[in-house]
Amino acid sequence: MNTNTTMMQMNEIASRIKELREIMGWTQEELAARIDISPDDYHAYESASVDIPFSFIHKCSLAFDVDMAELIEG
Repeated sequence: MNTNTTMMQMNEIASRIKELREIMGWTQEELAARIDISPDDYHAYESASVDIPFSFIHKCSLAFDVDMAELIEG
């Protein structure tokens, strides 16, 4: 898998997480607190400025009560 494809996938995952966060009416800080990470780390993941760890996707899926596949595949 090339770097451009990986970055596009990370951006898509981050976009889905942001969309669900907004649907829930949560700020970045509120979701960061719910999933027990720092607001700065949360912002970096949601903006896809760093690689998104699997643990972050898992914690978000639990917070949103959705299957992880929904966040990864859409």
